Amino acid sequence: MKLLSKYVIRVGQTLLWLYSKFLTTVILRVTIDKPPLEFTKHTGVLIISSHVSLFDPSILVGSLSWKEFRLVYPIRAMLAKWYFHSLILPIAYAIGCFPARPLFPQLKKYSGTSAAASILKNDESLGIYPEGQRTPKKRIPAKYGVVKILQNAPENQPIYLCKMTKHTWRKYSLVLKRMDTIRNYTDPDKIMDEVYKLTDTI
Repeated sequence: MKLLSKYVIRVGQTLLWLYSKFLTTVILRVTIDKPPLEFTKHTGVLIISSHVSLFDPSILVGSLSWKEFRLVYPIRAMLAKWYFHSLILPIAYAIGCFPARPLFPQLKKYSGTSAAASILKNDESLGIYPEGQRTPKKRIPAKYGVVKILQNAPENQPIYLCKMTKHTWRKYSLVLKRMDTIRNYTDPDKIMDEVYKLTDTI
């Protein structure tokens, strides 16, 4: 069963990368400001991002070259409970998503911060939105879960901050920057302060 799960996610993530590349290069106008990944062999990374639209995960994945994607594969993402446990469940599972909250208490270890800690310890990558919902126009308080995830992240694991900006319905920008020192922050809003400080350099 575990082998089948890995195969499903491998295929799902490959299709996700292809779709994301098409979306960011053909459909959307995306300005991407990110340095090349600072490692040459596979490693799991933690990506902490703002959240402005449903396209955000695809814009992030689409900003990566195939080589970079393979370095951080698979990229898992926490999805709101009511999205994950819906008609999109098969797709969400196949592309590596997991629920922010369990459907039943017995499944707690497969959701939220517990699942996030396991994912990072398994050398997989994780993308999270500390504000917990889309905020295209204004900030809202970040949730403490991001601090718990940082506290459980393996030592020396690369941490990236990602700022998404929606300019029009088809125009977006992404700024990605490595900032490992964020692991020492204990205030979720100060973590998001660092995200929102990111500015384009191109």
